Amino acid sequence: MNNSVLSVLNVRVYGNGPRVLVLTQTVGADQSVWRRVLPDLVAHYRVVAYDLAASGSVSPACYNRERYASIEAYVEDLFQILDHLRVQHCVFIGQSFSSMIGMLAAVRRPQLICKLILFSASSSLEDLLSLHDALVSNYIECSNRRAPLAGPHQLPESVRDFSRPFFNMLPSIALDAFQTVFGTDLRHMLPWVRAPCVLVQSGYTCTPATGYLLDYLAGPTSVRFLRMCSHMPQVRHPEDVATLLLNVLSEN
Repeated sequence: MNNSVLSVLNVRVYGNGPRVLVLTQTVGADQSVWRRVLPDLVAHYRVVAYDLAASGSVSPACYNRERYASIEAYVEDLFQILDHLRVQHCVFIGQSFSSMIGMLAAVRRPQLICKLILFSASSSLEDLLSLHDALVSNYIECSNRRAPLAGPHQLPESVRDFSRPFFNMLPSIALDAFQTVFGTDLRHMLPWVRAPCVLVQSGYTCTPATGYLLDYLAGPTSVRFLRMCSHMPQVRHPEDVATLLLNVLSEN
């Protein structure tokens, strides 16, 4: 990745607030999953959104299989974006795999990442194995099954937002990206994450992964609960997610 990182990863900047938020999403999805949350955030903050290199919204020609076999490449992309935009401090809002990108970035450059807000910060082993088997056997069918999880039937456009980048991904890139997710273990880094962290949990019960993060993250850490059970709450219940984010951000 070179100086074209802003165009390659479809970087968008919204708003003119004094504080900078960085929005990221799970592997396969793209920044469109946040579009129903954006208006509430942009009214108060400067918001940076971009697509991960493995996203179906990024040209496959820009994907380097060897480079993106490591999470470090995704962290370096984040740093390049923020350096190009001359961002000195930001709140990182991550989801699933991108939560790990944020945590590692907070260790590498603690002055840059001043707070973490993390959705679904870890997947269960059973879910990962199930997804791996589905990707290997039939990528299109896997995408069809995952898309309805993003939104209810009465919001078909939310399902399209979620599924479009998945359908656009080359199966080989999808499998590579999943293997990077599966092979990333940052447990040894957690005691070095000193940035304040808010873990956002769908439902009303802490998962074992959330409990583990609470025990081992070094910085001040808390959990916030969303009433719905959804892997993509910003798609399914954008109003609730926007309210939660604004409440968390107002605490500083």
